[in-house]
Amino acid sequence: MDFLARREHGAQELLSKLMRKGFSEDCALEAVERLAEEGLQCDERYAESVVSARIGQGKGPLHILHGLKKSGIASSVAEAALAAADIDWLAHAVAVREKRFGDVRATEPAEHARQMRFLLQRGFSSETAHRAIDN
Repeated sequence: MDFLARREHGAQELLSKLMRKGFSEDCALEAVERLAEEGLQCDERYAESVVSARIGQGKGPLHILHGLKKSGIASSVAEAALAAADIDWLAHAVAVREKRFGDVRATEPAEHARQMRFLLQRGFSSETAHRAIDN
């Protein structure tokens, strides 16, 4: 309960934290299952909160999906949370690019490559990154 009082946790993440604190795997698994049954732990709610937080940090959909899958969230749950965010990824990429580079247009190949690398590292697709730079 202490972990969930601070922020949402995925079931896998919560299980790992409990085991690191010294609980046996069976005890930790039972506790996580009981918390889920009572509605105190929910992977869908966790995924939605992560998506919202990562969008606020300027991350793209590929970065967000990878992070959710890495924390043990099912692909279907992660994709549903992204879809529920209802965000225009191109507009988001443009805003992230403008925040970092201002009105600097990528007229030189080196500058274009620099901005492209930045957007790709943030988790935007190459198509979205190209369109955001050319926008």
